[in-house]
Amino acid sequence: MPELQWVHQYEDADNMLGTFLTTIIFAVEAAIINQCLRYAQNELKWSVMALVHDGFNPMGKFSNTHNREQLDAFSTIAEQMCPGIGLRFIFKEFDMDVYDKRAGERLRTVEVPPAWIEEHDQDDDDELFQGDADFEPCYEVVKQRFEENVFKLSDNYVDLNTDPGRIQIMLRKVLLERYEETCFSEFSKGPKKGRTNVSFCLVG
Repeated sequence: MPELQWVHQYEDADNMLGTFLTTIIFAVEAAIINQCLRYAQNELKWSVMALVHDGFNPMGKFSNTHNREQLDAFSTIAEQMCPGIGLRFIFKEFDMDVYDKRAGERLRTVEVPPAWIEEHDQDDDDELFQGDADFEPCYEVVKQRFEENVFKLSDNYVDLNTDPGRIQIMLRKVLLERYEETCFSEFSKGPKKGRTNVSFCLVG
């Protein structure tokens, strides 16, 4: 079929038939999801945060019971595009649990393998260093202090440090210029072991 010639460029030499078919299936899936996405945004006025595998993630609270009408509308779109496909849309909760690979059972506790834990000298720990006469506080402390007074508001920022008691809204460019010389300290290991001050501009 001439209209499917484009699929051949995605074939795997080790499994030409399988990759040919899966490419077509994924293309159909993508076309349906994109059409449903446009319907959700333009007709239902949903705010969609991301495409997720074979669906999308709208902002808000939804359920298969209270939003059955909208879900059925997506099924209708799929049927119009591919008659007889019989797709049924549902909302799926994200599963954040950890399962045993062999038994498939949900794990109530998880032990971190010792090999995953990085050993470090307590004296070299950069955590919670508050700063001194020679060095700025560590990154975590500087970040915490910064976020106590600077907030993102839509596409702009609010900086309470500018004038205590007043709220000033500024562009991102202005905020970056105001704090371009802000530094934090970090502890270097190796031959030149010791603490040093680092500019956010250099690492950002």
